[in-house]
Amino acid sequence: MLSFSYPSATGTFEIDYVRVRKPDGSIVETPPENVQDMAAQITREAPFYSDLHEKHVAVKGLSVGDVLEFRTLQHTTKPLAPGQFWTSYRFSDQLIVLDEELEISVPRGRAVKVKSTTVQPVVKSTLGTTQTFSIRMTRMRRRRRPSACGRWCGDGWRSRMYS
Repeated sequence: MLSFSYPSATGTFEIDYVRVRKPDGSIVETPPENVQDMAAQITREAPFYSDLHEKHVAVKGLSVGDVLEFRTLQHTTKPLAPGQFWTSYRFSDQLIVLDEELEISVPRGRAVKVKSTTVQPVVKSTLGTTQTFSIRMTRMRRRRRPSACGRWCGDGWRSRMYS
């Protein structure tokens, strides 16, 4: 099961595809009807977060040794501060990831600030009035949970973009 949270009052969240690549090269597509959109659990406990939604995907055909591929698109349609945007993304450090990419498209020529201690974006493309930044990450080993911490420590893989 995949789960994605998003603020429904300020934008949209789409799941472009979810598929499983089998060791023999065959591909099992998860159909769109396997996606459920619902209010997040926290909305029942803290109404302040009432616009927080989750999309849950029951992945079809996933087994040990398979490769899970998915693509999501999040669009901010109503910024909290008009004319501004910000986002935060945490790259997975608890899974083996062959290729994880974050792409952020902004108006061309817009000044962008990135706060990250480990990775910096590269300009992937500039088309028309849009410029797309890309940050890629590969992780071949899972990060171990520190015993003295009681939670996952450190945020070395977090990236934030501001305008």
